[in-house]
Amino acid sequence: MNNCFHTSGKILELLKIPFTNNYLKEEILSHPQFPSLLTISDVLEKYHINTLPLRIGKEKLDQIPLPCIVQVRVQGKEYFQTLSHITGDSFSGYDKMGKAFKVSKEDFFNLKSDPVIFGSLLSRSKKINNPTGDLGILLRNVSPRFQVIKVCNPYCGPCSEAHPELERLVEEGIIDLQIIFFPNNSTDDLHAKTISHLLAINSKGDPKVMQEALDIWYAAEKKDYAVFAGRYPMNGELNQQQEKLLAMKAWCEKEGITHTPTFFINGHQLPEEYSIADIKEIYAYA
Repeated sequence: MNNCFHTSGKILELLKIPFTNNYLKEEILSHPQFPSLLTISDVLEKYHINTLPLRIGKEKLDQIPLPCIVQVRVQGKEYFQTLSHITGDSFSGYDKMGKAFKVSKEDFFNLKSDPVIFGSLLSRSKKINNPTGDLGILLRNVSPRFQVIKVCNPYCGPCSEAHPELERLVEEGIIDLQIIFFPNNSTDDLHAKTISHLLAINSKGDPKVMQEALDIWYAAEKKDYAVFAGRYPMNGELNQQQEKLLAMKAWCEKEGITHTPTFFINGHQLPEEYSIADIKEIYAYA
């Protein structure tokens, strides 16, 4: 994506903001993240242009403020384009070399990809301040693209809904997954017992059994701890999990976790515009 200069220059032209080619090139080439969408965003800020990366669906396309910058992929190569007009069923704008174009909306959506936008939004979202270490349950792969942390509650409906997609991403080697539970204040209620049981299963050191137990728990329409505990009997291991519960609770409080599930990708909170289901699509374009 080395067309940052043409894209930035076209935005400045469309907004009728004076600039010199030499200064613009110098600012772009000296940016530490060159070439990237962040490069363009930071350079445009020097011209007092506020920018905001967005992931927007087709149904809200007409609400995009223009002009804007989009990332496209053609024949495996990615670059930026500038959109200046949206009329009827077509887009008008300027290509990677600054030349005018007009394409149908259908063709445009076939070119659209998201990794740069995702990365820019992710880098600006909340960052983890405290190391997670070996908290909770870790499901590792050899060469994952993403490090995912899921902060959850074993009785949380949305947590259960997200689990199958996370499991697929783990199985396909796309992510490492760390599951951190947010315990209640009591370490002796059903909520805490369920977490302790999952941690006790994890302590056995068998990833396959751990994944199976997670699948069974989250797939159950009715979360019946007695049935689950009967399937995975323990001999005193539950009493050895209290320190782990307190450590997870302390971490969640330090990070200001307010709801479950909360996801972190590569150390940053998943932007609200995205869901876990988007990760595979982003990976496919990377």
